[in-house]
Amino acid sequence: QTETSETEGAHSDWLDFTTLEIKGKALQFTETRVLGLRGNENDECHEIKVKPGMFSVQCKVVSFGSEGRIAAMRAFPQGASCTRGEQVSEIPVDLGGVSVVDIATVDTSMRKNEDDYEEWLEEIVFEGDYDVPVSIHEWEPTGTSIAIADGGFGDGVYPLYELMSEGKVVGLEVEFIEEGAEYPF
Repeated sequence: QTETSETEGAHSDWLDFTTLEIKGKALQFTETRVLGLRGNENDECHEIKVKPGMFSVQCKVVSFGSEGRIAAMRAFPQGASCTRGEQVSEIPVDLGGVSVVDIATVDTSMRKNEDDYEEWLEEIVFEGDYDVPVSIHEWEPTGTSIAIADGGFGDGVYPLYELMSEGKVVGLEVEFIEEGAEYPF
């Protein structure tokens, strides 16, 4: 067994990943495999109503020796000061990580262009670069950027929390690895 440092398993501060323009009125966190679905009865996605605008997407990372992992990801209105609220759901991940999407903007277009959507999604989930833990993909018919994080230790069920600002729900946060978790492999 190798020795571990005191910082191993400790989360980083929040790191800026990207900024997304939310044109519609709904922000969704979803398992990438089912990106584009709304009202999924299997709770593989969760959406909240938001005001259109620019949204910051941030990640925390954690290292275990030379291996880094995405520990958490959140999205909220740019410039807002947020705190984590209540757990609102869990996102099961089987393939492809978790996506942050402007679902109100892409929903109709993805349904209307179903063949293109299925080909595009297959490229992301099955033909993507698995050595890159975060990525941004564009749904070209609407010019919508989608942020994706392959978090945690892979397949699993991850808690999803509200992000609060001035007493209102303004964003979402998914936690892939709890602070101080031990490396399972």
